[in-house]
Amino acid sequence: MVAQAAAAQHRVLYVNLNDNSVDPAAAALISFKIAQQHHCVPVRATEDSLVLAMADPLNVIAIEDVERASSRSVRPVMATQSAIAAAIDRVYQTHDEQVK
Repeated sequence: MVAQAAAAQHRVLYVNLNDNSVDPAAAALISFKIAQQHHCVPVRATEDSLVLAMADPLNVIAIEDVERASSRSVRPVMATQSAIAAAIDRVYQTHDEQVK
């Protein structure tokens, strides 16, 4: 509820990140390192834009870094920090396996 109110205040959409809400092809457009560093996860992508779930949709540095990395314009949406962390773990799980 708090995240939804904050999203409304920032005039961005709130998304509920579940197992099927993150497109793996979109997530592959940025590295695990960028996703973890900026607490964000790409949800959907088109040829020229990327929907990015963020706990802080006003983080201009994160948006610019993701735009550079993905070569797409970013449309931020808001999700809870815990949902983003879980989505990063789920989507980038092969990164953890490669580190071991």
